[in-house]
Amino acid sequence: MPRKKAKQPVTIKFGPALIGLLVCVAIGGACLWYIFFRAKLDRLGERIKQKEEGLAVYTLRNKQLGNHLAYLRLPRVIELRIESFGLNLRPPNPEDVIRIPEPAPASDGIENPYLQAGLWKRSSTRVK
Repeated sequence: MPRKKAKQPVTIKFGPALIGLLVCVAIGGACLWYIFFRAKLDRLGERIKQKEEGLAVYTLRNKQLGNHLAYLRLPRVIELRIESFGLNLRPPNPEDVIRIPEPAPASDGIENPYLQAGLWKRSSTRVK
């Protein structure tokens, strides 16, 4: 018959248990990270939707104000408002208008006071 072994002290191996615990913590952390950022993306999506709805409201309001401005710029509307305020405005007589002629633009489009005064002449050849 085989002999019974003497009782030996039992050594607990912490290595595999520690590795298993770290794997569980890593998986749990990754799950929490995913849930956190998923919720954050959902909140950002809601904010984007609200901003787009607000943009649509402002776009409509902008169009309405543009139409109103175009209406107010009509000559007949301006005349009616002048009459309603009693401003007694009228168009000027042609002899009251002073016309100032604009100077002719430079031939090459560059405005140089030296060229205009005749103090410097532009040459097409390079100076050596």
